[in-house]
Amino acid sequence: MLDQHERRRHGRVPIDLQLIAGDYWSSPRAHVVDLSVWGLRYYTALDAAPPRQREVYLEFMLPDDGEPVCALGLVTAEQRDQLFCSRSVRFTQLSHRDQQRLRDFVRRRFRIAA
Repeated sequence: MLDQHERRRHGRVPIDLQLIAGDYWSSPRAHVVDLSVWGLRYYTALDAAPPRQREVYLEFMLPDDGEPVCALGLVTAEQRDQLFCSRSVRFTQLSHRDQQRLRDFVRRRFRIAA
């Protein structure tokens, strides 16, 4: 059962990926720290973080894959301190092909970790 702090229902793998995350007017670079088939968590410098918004555009490359994953996502949690902004995002629009690529990648990572 999920406790009050852990709301995720799907496994996430720790990862180190560069990300373009933004709205329709700006897309600052960010850093993905965990990833699942259904969403991700990323950090960006506070001065590069767009104003709080609910929907973000996401673009990132999976390791050893030549095509970017592109998605829209809904910000489900956000934390800010003096230097950084951390956001958890649930994918809302993701192509079937990109979803399958993510599913395969996450399964491989879980298999390697086991």
